[in-house]
Amino acid sequence: MLWSLATEITIDLTGTLALSVNVTLDEEPVALSCEGTTFGHGIGDSYTMLTTMWILFDTSGTTEDGRSAHLRGGVRLVGDEVDFDSLSLGAGGGGFILVLDLPETSHVVTGTLAATAGGQFVPPDQPGTMQVEGGGTFTFDGDVVDRPETLSATFPWEDGGWPEDFVPHLLATLNNEPLPVEEDAE
Repeated sequence: MLWSLATEITIDLTGTLALSVNVTLDEEPVALSCEGTTFGHGIGDSYTMLTTMWILFDTSGTTEDGRSAHLRGGVRLVGDEVDFDSLSLGAGGGGFILVLDLPETSHVVTGTLAATAGGQFVPPDQPGTMQVEGGGTFTFDGDVVDRPETLSATFPWEDGGWPEDFVPHLLATLNNEPLPVEEDAE
């Protein structure tokens, strides 16, 4: 039984990611596969189990014809469906901004996404917390444009977008720069 007087849940996400992507560039279909890392943060409501998550990822791989590919970016996901029987399955939607680098071109992709996730509770690595392990499926629908020299803090979603303290991480990921180092609180 899960019992709590607090209603706000803080979420930290880390993991690996494998992507299969089909995108149209200059009216030509391009298929690619990439793998890499992902991390993010979120907040949830323990009463409704609804969540908002901000997830970053950085992946590398190849196109179907053997060219190198680097796909990185961020998604803002709002979970609006929950399976209360398992407490760990859900679905939702949101917005995204990605950068796709190929040897000869670089593009920005922005749009909306739909996602489903599943998993199960496991013994936590950190005492006093809950831990879920699982996976998810994301479907992206967006527009592709040539990448400008540097991307700034103009994002394609509404409702306050990204938390102010996470925006530097998103910009560093999009611009392929080292992530900012967080200072320890004294």
